[in-house]
Amino acid sequence: MYKAHGSSEALQLIDPKSSMPCWRIIISAMQHRTELIKRITESAARVCAAALITADHGAELTRAARRESVPLLHKPLRPAALRALLSAFKLRLTRGSAA
Repeated sequence: MYKAHGSSEALQLIDPKSSMPCWRIIISAMQHRTELIKRITESAARVCAAALITADHGAELTRAARRESVPLLHKPLRPAALRALLSAFKLRLTRGSAA
């Protein structure tokens, strides 16, 4: 498990040119979320599943996440919503490894 200590470090970690291993799941609660969404989708071969957790309830971020098919959870985060998201990721990863 890796933890980024800021948005620029996170963006470097998921960079397609990075020597870091492929990511199975990314969950982020960072600033510059729209740039992170863009980078996650550009790095699709390196990232199996990603989601953003935010207190930002703005329409711009919601549209960006929807456009890029990145799940968006809003704070305060309900434990059941996080469990459902992780279960969906687990199912996707299981199906992907069986293919």
